Amino acid sequence: MLPNSPHYIFTLFAGFRLGGINVQVNPMYVEREIEHVLNDSGSKYIVVLDTFYPRVKQVQSRTSLETVIV
Repeated sequence: MLPNSPHYIFTLFAGFRLGGINVQVNPMYVEREIEHVLNDSGSKYIVVLDTFYPRVKQVQSRTSLETVIV
């Protein structure tokens, strides 16, 4: 959950390199949209910009997220 920045590109390619499946979460989403995307994809990890962390933290308990990287 990153805006268009170099961090986004580094994280995207790191996920590919690790053999993961990257699911892009729009940073403009509100909590219910974030929850839907995370539950629909079964995501266990998320990389989030510190500005957007409070929204992810609100829905974390209702998703399968194990690790949030800020």
